[in-house]
Amino acid sequence: MKQIMAIRIAGIAMTLLGCSTSGSVVVSKSIDTGSLETNNPDQPEYTSWIGTRNVSFPDMCEFTITEEGNRITDIENELVQQILEACPRCQIYEIINSPDSVECGDLGNLTTGGTRYRILSFQEQYQDGTLNVRNGPVEVWNAIASDANWQLDYIADAEFDGSADAAEEHTWLYQATSSFQAFRYSENSAFTLLDEP
Repeated sequence: MKQIMAIRIAGIAMTLLGCSTSGSVVVSKSIDTGSLETNNPDQPEYTSWIGTRNVSFPDMCEFTITEEGNRITDIENELVQQILEACPRCQIYEIINSPDSVECGDLGNLTTGGTRYRILSFQEQYQDGTLNVRNGPVEVWNAIASDANWQLDYIADAEFDGSADAAEEHTWLYQATSSFQAFRYSENSAFTLLDEP
């Protein structure tokens, strides 16, 4: 099933360290959700996010950022309102990064900590229209507050890590590349969503 989602995407690739973007444009994004013919199993109601991002600036430094946070659903929240207007079935997470900073060669001391926002858009659904949030592929986006609005930066498509599956814990893996101050970097990352009361 095709769904059209209009979103704001920042002019630069996703921000790793909280630096500002250089403007944004409005685009229309076509999402082709696959259809599963199997019976629809119970879908978890995720509430928590735990992640790791292994970042590499070639010939400069490598470091790991840990992420912990919670899903936000408060319809009074400005970000929630904007995202759900464009993507009613997306999930929104507020996460805290640590450590606060790392040393990275010519780049010096990089700020890596603080609050970040991740948006998940699951890409697979069952015949009855229910999204497969249990183990389906998902797009990962970064939401950045700007003066007038929120901007969304696409990070990567994440694939379910079947080897880590547990009754109440599900992990996705993704790889991404981007740049910071004209320096390219890559990351091998993972996040686990928890269905906790």
